[in-house]
Amino acid sequence: MADVQERVTQLLAQKFNMSESDINSETAFVDLTDSFGLAELAAAMETEFNCELKDEEAYAIENVGGLVSYLSARIG
Repeated sequence: MADVQERVTQLLAQKFNMSESDINSETAFVDLTDSFGLAELAAAMETEFNCELKDEEAYAIENVGGLVSYLSARIG
């Protein structure tokens, strides 16, 4: 799971022009972007992790920790 956390953190830092040190498991997506940005983020995660994020599940994820858990379960 640490690898997933690291990859998610790196991707978020690049996408939102942030320092990786400013991103933690409690970082909320509503504080980072709007719904369009969330859709772009979902697409980037699908590419990075080579998996499909179902819309209804993806929009239920509220923070980085939730995304890491979701992706870890999906990619095993």
